[in-house]
Amino acid sequence: MFTTFKKAFNRVNSRPWLSKFFEPVSQTSRSPNPRQITEEADFYSMGGFHPVSLGDTFKFGTYKVMRKLGYGQYSTVWLARDSKAQRFVALKILRADCYSGSHDIFEREILSRLSNITEKSTHSGRHYVLPLLDQFQHEGPNGQHVCFVFDVLGHHLDFQTAKYEDGRLPVKAVRTIARQLLLGLDFLHRECRIIHTGIHGLQIAFLP
Repeated sequence: MFTTFKKAFNRVNSRPWLSKFFEPVSQTSRSPNPRQITEEADFYSMGGFHPVSLGDTFKFGTYKVMRKLGYGQYSTVWLARDSKAQRFVALKILRADCYSGSHDIFEREILSRLSNITEKSTHSGRHYVLPLLDQFQHEGPNGQHVCFVFDVLGHHLDFQTAKYEDGRLPVKAVRTIARQLLLGLDFLHRECRIIHTGIHGLQIAFLP
């Protein structure tokens, strides 16, 4: 999970006009595109996704699930309330077989390396790589799941472009995004020795 336009759009927590977005919604609420947030039922089998309901808590009650943000090949992502820091966070719950089965994704190792290097680095690109706030393991009916906690970001670019009549972002915003993207990638490659091979997903590998 990376942010390449962290400063182009303000953080969600500072946007009072987005408060409605954070209100709990029912699991049966309809979405304009349900396929984006509704995964196949057979993903919730042994070794697969962890079944989550609104109001569930994780890490001894620290994180309370408010609503669903989405899912991918290896995880589901939820908007949660951090009871200790009193803020919203994004809770990412990996499939149980990511670290105890057939999927070797190495996401935990990569994120830990990023965190360690970011603390010591002065590279300006470090500001455009989403920091890992917390990580823990959760035992569920389908196995043990590795969980990550991140900042909550704004909407995706398709949502942002829809605000404009021509469906295009202003040139100034595009330049800012492009600059931050390149700085973030340079930081990953030059200092973290990590190659990011895909913009749309966590497809990265370590360099020797």
